[in-house]
Amino acid sequence: MPSSRVLTAATSLALSAGAFAQCNIHRYGVPDFDQKRSGIDNNGSMYCVPTSSLNWMAYIANHGDTSLMGHSSNNWASNSEYNLVSFRLIEMGVASDTSGTGGTSLGDAVEGIADYMDDHGVNGFYVICGWKAHDSWAPSPKSFYNHMVAGELVNMVFGYYDLSGGEWDRDGGHCMTVVGVENACGNNPIVQFHNPNNSSSLNSQAAFETGSWTCEKHNANYEGDTRGQWQKVGSTGTTNRRFIDKMISIIPIYGVSLPAARTNGIQFHRISPLTNIPLMDEETIPSPGDASVVTAFPWSREPGAIVLTRRASTDYPARLYFYDMVDHVWTPLVSFPTDPVGMLQDRFGNFYVNLGTTIQKFVMGDGSVRLLDTITPRYTIDSMAFNDSTDSLEMLAAARRHTLSYPGGNLLATPADRALPAAVVLDGDPFITYNPKLRRVYVGAAASPSIWGLDPLFTTSGWAIGDTIPVPTGFAGILSAHFTDRGYLALLSRGGYDEFMRSPASGQMIPVPNPLFRGRMMNGFMNIIRNSSDFNLATDPMIKWRNIADPVVDEDIRIECRADFNFDGVVDFFDYLDFVDVFSDGDMNADFNFDGTVDFFDYLDFVDAFSGGC
Repeated sequence: MPSSRVLTAATSLALSAGAFAQCNIHRYGVPDFDQKRSGIDNNGSMYCVPTSSLNWMAYIANHGDTSLMGHSSNNWASNSEYNLVSFRLIEMGVASDTSGTGGTSLGDAVEGIADYMDDHGVNGFYVICGWKAHDSWAPSPKSFYNHMVAGELVNMVFGYYDLSGGEWDRDGGHCMTVVGVENACGNNPIVQFHNPNNSSSLNSQAAFETGSWTCEKHNANYEGDTRGQWQKVGSTGTTNRRFIDKMISIIPIYGVSLPAARTNGIQFHRISPLTNIPLMDEETIPSPGDASVVTAFPWSREPGAIVLTRRASTDYPARLYFYDMVDHVWTPLVSFPTDPVGMLQDRFGNFYVNLGTTIQKFVMGDGSVRLLDTITPRYTIDSMAFNDSTDSLEMLAAARRHTLSYPGGNLLATPADRALPAAVVLDGDPFITYNPKLRRVYVGAAASPSIWGLDPLFTTSGWAIGDTIPVPTGFAGILSAHFTDRGYLALLSRGGYDEFMRSPASGQMIPVPNPLFRGRMMNGFMNIIRNSSDFNLATDPMIKWRNIADPVVDEDIRIECRADFNFDGVVDFFDYLDFVDVFSDGDMNADFNFDGTVDFFDYLDFVDAFSGGC
């Protein structure tokens, strides 16, 4: 079994006494930048997302790579750093497509962090993932804890919800940086955070401070889905209730493979770009019943892997499992009547299992898995890939020399059926994969001389060859082939694992200098965690994050002025009366300073905001 977690003596990620039993964790030394600044669009009033993201850039600058901020600092709260932070905040806002009146969407928040890090040369060491509550799942304090234990950097989001017709409807939200979780395994966990909206000054940095919520789970109908979402203990009322509904995580990259020279287990391959951040040991993790593993994918929404196995015995049929990297637990999800051929994960966290004659699509819920679709394709499918640019599911039928493309990953849609070019030679086990940088589908096979990039022909039902990559010397007998987020070709063969890039000088494929996983012992496959978000701008409405701003109310955006407590668009004595009413009841909506308690300081802070108006 996996051994215990490894902690350094000077770790910046601290686990208190009895932490593993109580589920307590804290991350120290995280900045708490103010979003309200002069010189930024709308004085930074809608910059909670870029500011929470920038907190982590400064943290990494102190614990891994100074290029993200330009230097490290032992006092980011100093006003001598103020102008630099403002400049970097503008940069993060631009990368995140943040609007001074509309805020930031979840998809843009994820892309913004990735682009900012890429622009500063810190690419390849992290993946950025974002999730929103959907179906039966919502992020929880235990989710924050798990991701922090795995060495990740976490931001949480709460939404403002109004109850109407028995359904809670979201109207904006706010993003904060998670710096600790206590009692994560209990019924009333405590989330500790840095709130970017904790200063009234536009020209100076407020002292760093930590707020907290003691949380409880509230089961209800949220925008048509019944699930539990977490709120502060004691929250009441039917308007502007705050429920945690999104999270963003900056994840040190890792992959999962078969262990070297065996098939009945999995092996995690992790790196540590951050100094003093503990990582789990790398060792073989036996599969339940010593079942042979078909494939496994890192599951970004909870640290661990989704693992597909073949039948081992009557007690251990072919199954889909989740292996929890934090608690070291195998959870059986689905059993299959026949041995599966393969599996694919899309960027939304859905899984597609190839059972030979049928393809099944599953969605992961809160501790459960649900079958969405089952189809019998017109051809026998050998391999699948997910096209991130179009959200299409690409399938390869090697025997028929055709591909099927299902738009939006919808197995019930009519697929585009395209024939492969005659020059494509598929010898041995075939594969299809996707290059996210070039936005191109590639096909090949274990013993083929090349890997071919395909471009769709719109005048006929076929493909044209847009790129040809000769298989590098020493990599005949390909076991696994895919492209990383940086567009590098990652190959695993019996000769080992390596990554390749196209030489700017010669145009030939050459080994990547110092790839992250070169030299690791692995077998069968190597699947690396990918940047992802379950927010799809093509199908989902634009989700806004709101915070302090001018009092504007329209059909699409409701921007918050904190003194406008009843959100009627004006600041008047009714706001004061409404605040006093909830304050007198001890309602957590009166926690005006976000410190987790309702006390006289909340009253003073509200009066100060009320006196200043908007």
